[in-house]
Amino acid sequence: MDAWDELHEMLEDGETLECIIFGDHDYGSCSGAADPGHVPVEARDRVMPIAEAEPYMRGWSTDTGYCGVGCYKLYAWSDRNVFFVSEYDSSTCLASIPRHPPAG
Repeated sequence: MDAWDELHEMLEDGETLECIIFGDHDYGSCSGAADPGHVPVEARDRVMPIAEAEPYMRGWSTDTGYCGVGCYKLYAWSDRNVFFVSEYDSSTCLASIPRHPPAG
């Protein structure tokens, strides 16, 4: 599964993606791999509409397993949530927080 599918799998029924920002590739402490080039440098660090972002989300995953961060930084906004790559113990996955958290 690639990053595009992983993101869509997390959406709630009727939830709509609005925009994405890509960051640099994190090469991982164990992988030793170079940036795979899926997201060109000129496409990073700027707000990107979903239709433009889709091709850049193909061919790589946010779920890199243990000991190998090895994915792009990613922030995606929907009408309900903000999605981001989370890391714990050198393992990454896509996570989210409410865009508008309920008060108290």
